[in-house]
Amino acid sequence: CVGPDACFDIEDAKREYRDKVNFEYIENINDKIVELLIQRKIVARASGGMEFGARALGNRSILASPDDMRIINKINAAIKKRDFWMPFAPAVLEDKLEIVVDVPKSLKECYSPYMMFTFNVKPEMADKIIAGVHQADKTARAQTVNPKIYPEFYDIISKFYQKTGIPVVLNTSFNLHGFPIVLGACDSVDVFLNSELDVLAAGKWLITRK
Repeated sequence: CVGPDACFDIEDAKREYRDKVNFEYIENINDKIVELLIQRKIVARASGGMEFGARALGNRSILASPDDMRIINKINAAIKKRDFWMPFAPAVLEDKLEIVVDVPKSLKECYSPYMMFTFNVKPEMADKIIAGVHQADKTARAQTVNPKIYPEFYDIISKFYQKTGIPVVLNTSFNLHGFPIVLGACDSVDVFLNSELDVLAAGKWLITRK
């Protein structure tokens, strides 16, 4: 996470978009995100430093509950416009990975923090993370979330796990189809308003449409 903080321009966003969205400061924002995920809401999250690389790993991500296949169509209709058969990535608590997928010996130490490997999903977990499973071969391009590297994202998934028994949330990059991933608060609100995402969490600010 080497880039700008997601809220470096939050005051600018408040001025520019005050007539279009509500800004609510929530100290325990992770608890609120989990509550919304359980309600089957699609949550855009922009938090902490911007990531560098090929994947959005939680800090500039769209999150959803993974246990309903219909969420794929909902996300695609809201923002992504991807082919219907393309699953989104399951972000998994690193220490619970072997509950969800079969982990080959070659990955038992490094896991998959950058969402670059696919795994065979355990049959008993396939329905619980169905929106993150490729339906042709029952594999998942999992991201393993380490509590030291991504403590806030880990906290969200951990709390979701405590309430649902599923140590996974769905993760896809926070951007309009064909556009770059959002940078800060102004970008985030602009994309939010130009999509049908349910809610935006920018740092500790919960942002909803007026």
